[in-house]
Amino acid sequence: MQFPLADLLRQSVYSRIAGYEDVNDAEQLWQDPTFRLLRLQTSQRSA
Repeated sequence: MQFPLADLLRQSVYSRIAGYEDVNDAEQLWQDPTFRLLRLQTSQRSA
């Protein structure tokens, strides 16, 4: 599966803001409350 570059960049930035060193922790990040909030806000803007 391929993801748009903007989505990958967004994930990288948000993960660093949330305190993760790299995106290898994406599975944990998916459950992070801060990331969930950002993800909801981003999805509402694009809808």
